[in-house]
This record gives sequence, C-alpha cells and structure tokens, in this order.
Amino acid sequence: FTDVKTDFYPEDLRTQIDQWNDEEHKNLSSAVYRAYFAPERKFYEVTVTNIFNELDKIEKVLSNQRYLTGNKLTEADLRLFPTLVRFDAVYFLLFACSKKRIKDYYNISNYIR
Repeated sequence: FTDVKTDFYPEDLRTQIDQWNDEEHKNLSSAVYRAYFAPERKFYEVTVTNIFNELDKIEKVLSNQRYLTGNKLTEADLRLFPTLVRFDAVYFLLFACSKKRIKDYYNISNYIR
C-alpha cells in the first residue's frame, strides 16, 4: 500500500523477538485460555501465577525501555498488544485472571497508549 519499508523483524533482534514471542504465547496469550478452561483449581492457580509473573516481567522491562527489545517497535510488541488491550475487559473480568488489571501496571499502561 505504501513505499514505507518498516522492518518489524530485524535480523539483529530476531533472537530476542523470538524469545519474547514464545514466552508471551506460552505464559500470557494462551495461558489465559488455559486458566479459563482449567480442569481443576490447582491447575488454574499455577496458570494464573504464571500469567502475572509474565506481566510483572514485562512491567520491569518496560520500566527501562520503550519497547520489549529496546527502542524499536518490533513484531514482539505487535503480538503482545492485542492481549494487553483485551486483558482488563475480557481476561480480568470474564476469565477470572483477576490479581491485577493492566491499568494497575504503570509501565504497561503507558506502553499500550
């Protein structure tokens, strides 16, 4: 559509991007569904703990830099964004992932604005 050639998967950041993508998928975006459909309480509690550990890790990283891999928007940020935007309205309320809301995380809240 345009002549802009933005690279959201630059070669020098691919290892970091792939790591973020794997962790985000495993510990956050698919984890909220595993928590919601947990067959027993113990599985739910472990999964929710992992979700909030991942959010705490993201919060800490974003306290020192604008994006997950530094100062450049990458595929990792673009993949994380939809999960964060849906979190308070869907995962916190409906899926009972309710330890904290995204709006309670200062750096993550700024990140998604």
